[in-house]
Parts: sequence; structure tokens; C-alpha cells
Amino acid sequence: MQPLTAFLLVLLLALGMPPLRQAQESPAPASECGARITPKQVKAELEFKRRHSQLQMAAPADKPYQAPLAIHIIRRADGSGGFSLTRLAVALRDLNLMWQPAGVQFFQYGPVDYIDDEKYRDLPASLFDELRRKNVIAGAINVYFVNSLTDADKKSLCGLASYSSNDVQGILMSNGCAGTSDNPTTFAHEVGHYFNLYHTHETRFGKECPSGNNCATAGDQICDTPADPNLTDRVNKDCEYNNSVSAPDGCGSAPYAPSTQNLMSYSTKLCRDRFTPEQIKKALQVLTTLRGELVRNRSWYVTVEADAVELGCAESTPCSLSVALRLANPGDSIFLRAGSYPGARTLNQAVFFKKWKGGSAPATIGR
Repeated sequence: MQPLTAFLLVLLLALGMPPLRQAQESPAPASECGARITPKQVKAELEFKRRHSQLQMAAPADKPYQAPLAIHIIRRADGSGGFSLTRLAVALRDLNLMWQPAGVQFFQYGPVDYIDDEKYRDLPASLFDELRRKNVIAGAINVYFVNSLTDADKKSLCGLASYSSNDVQGILMSNGCAGTSDNPTTFAHEVGHYFNLYHTHETRFGKECPSGNNCATAGDQICDTPADPNLTDRVNKDCEYNNSVSAPDGCGSAPYAPSTQNLMSYSTKLCRDRFTPEQIKKALQVLTTLRGELVRNRSWYVTVEADAVELGCAESTPCSLSVALRLANPGDSIFLRAGSYPGARTLNQAVFFKKWKGGSAPATIGR
């Protein structure tokens, strides 16, 4: 990534302001997402609950978990079109705003990977897995931005994310559903699926009763998310549910009182802005166990010359020492190129400083 581009991305994120929109194809998908729970994921969920449900997790109060995103953008064969970098900056800002209360922040790991192939621009269901096998970056959430997504029934989708048990991993996003003022939440919703959060109206485990008496075994299997009848077209501009669905058979007479603000619902996109404490707990359980490669024992690469706003800290896109220290989690390794890194450094976690292979010159800190 060029320094000017990185500066633009970080400046936009820091100011919290959307950039000027660039003209590009932005289809308006009709459906939210294509996440489907397979029998394999049902089995995996039951095993996860058996092994990890007692793991107490809460959003870290001092330093959030830092999770890397490998960004892939699909363009025409001649390199034109595709998701713009200004829109990407807004999408990352929106994602981090939604996940900030959960104590998780996301950063772009390495430069954008451009895939210039017409075959994948308007992506049918038959090519979902084929695309997600392309140019995979290990130890990161691989996100592919395409012009449009179409499911097996030829219905347009906003996004699709893999659960931990899926054979092929990664997130697919339609360009029209991220980095826009009218949809700041779908990207965060798909990342929720990546951490095994289910739709609040999920029925694969059975229909949840509005009374909540089967909340631990039905619906999304989380008890502080109220039963949800599927809020598609049932929430007005004031984020009010229209009370149009009766309780399922055998559930008694208690009415539905769903949350129209939950990020894992199909509420109006501008109404959604939060996860519940139990959703956060589960997401962090998954992040630190099933997805632990994202946050444990990572390597960060640093050079004296790197600009303080460079993104990634990968071998191909090294960052400054200050950026690496901000992103590093306890137990991570920071590889230093030879040179003098001036200024006092204060550490609030245990990290390992190592020297990049090659060369005999020393690397010194604080001189």
C-alpha cells in the first residue's frame, strides 16, 4: 500500500467522517445475508457449548483484541471498477464502531489484494467457495468485496460469512452493502457470524418462544436476546416493531418483543447498533478459542523508515514501532529491522522483541 493511500484511510478513520463517494457500481441487494447453519455446525455448536460455555469472557477494559482483515477487491479484467479505498475506509470505521463495545477492533493486514477477473464480479452461489479459496492470507479474516452476490435461488445478498465449522472460510461482501451512509451495519453483522453468532430469528435449533422459556436451546441459543419472529419489513423508521406476528404454536400467549437494535437481527439497517452482553461473551469465547489464530502469538514487522500511519505490520508492509506496540497483544513478537528507534517506550503487555533475519547491524530502542 502506498503511504498516501494509508494516510487517507487512517485520517478518515481518525476523524470519524465519511469521505466523498466515488462513482461506482453499487447494487442494492434485497436480502440481508446468506448465512445458513449446516448439520455440521449444529454438531460443532453443541460441542463448543460443552467445552467452552463456562469460559468467562468480557470486553477487555484496557486494551481491545486486535483482529486482522485481509482485504480482497474484485475488479474487471482491465483493473477498473471495484470497491473504492475511500469506501473501504468508511466500512472499516463502521465495523470498528459497532464492535468497540465488545472489545474487538479490526485492522487491515497488508495491502489490498486486487483480483481482476470478470468471473467473480457478479458472484453466483456456485462460485462462493471458489473465490474464498483465492489468495488466502493465513491468520487473518479474509474479506472479499464483489459487485454483487446471488444465492442459489438467484436472490441478491448483502453478505455471507463462514461459521467456524465450514470447510471454506472467509466473508463475502456486496459493494453496495458496506461503506455507505444507509448501511453501516451489514459488515459488522457478517463478522458476527464469523464468530458463530446466529440470527436472532434463527430456527435451525427450533423456534424460540416469546416467553423465553426455551431460550438456551432454541433460536440463537442466547438468552438475553429476546425471541425474534424475523424483522424483515416489520420495523419502521422509528425502529418500532409492528407487532404483526403471533407466538409459535405451543408457546403460550406472550407476545413477541424483539430488539430492533440488535446487530444480528434483520431490523432496519440504521436501527441496529449493538450486541448483548451474552453475544459479546460468546463472540470473545470463539475469538480466543476456535479463532485464536487471529489474536494469539502474532508477528509484527517494524522498520525505522515506516510511516506511523502505515497499515498491516506484515513483512511486505512493515509499520512503525509505535503502531506495532499499539496493535500487539500479550505474547506477540515484534521483529525489528536494523536501526535506531528513538524515544522512551512504555509497555503495558509482555511482547517479544526480535531481530529480522539477515544483516549484522543492531536494532536499538530508546537512543
